[in-house]
Amino acid sequence: MTRFLVTETAGRCHGYASAEAAIKHAGADATIRATDDAGATTRPLTDLEAVVRTTRHRPGSRYDYDFTLCIPVRDCKWAQMDTEGDAPWFGQWANPFTRTVIAFAEGDETTTRCADDERFVAELRRIAAWHDEHNRWKGIDAWNDPLARRFAAVGAGDLLHHPPSS
Repeated sequence: MTRFLVTETAGRCHGYASAEAAIKHAGADATIRATDDAGATTRPLTDLEAVVRTTRHRPGSRYDYDFTLCIPVRDCKWAQMDTEGDAPWFGQWANPFTRTVIAFAEGDETTTRCADDERFVAELRRIAAWHDEHNRWKGIDAWNDPLARRFAAVGAGDLLHHPPSS
């Protein structure tokens, strides 16, 4: 049976039965590894384990997200992924602290959680490339400097509309 171990920077380690649970509970500085033999040895997560997508139907509009995820602006940890296709029925947001992306499209909400910064940035680049290919990508709108600095720290600073202030 595979278990998923979350090791925090403080040295605490927690075990979970699923990669989804491990990713959900891991902090930004935690390491997640899998073990198949009661913890004697560990291995990195596979790509399938390291990116978890869940979809549910959620009536409403993108503005429900703008006014819950992104308020108050000075403390916001979510950024809008700005595209030409943004409309009441479509929007995307990213949180570099929890390595989470939320997409809302015509009543369907897809939440993507990534196990590490590398996979999170790869997910952001995948989304940006798709929108760029369709002439729709504008950039990530980080609402405050700490948020912009975190995007830069994980390796996605070039995707921001505006870099953080020095």
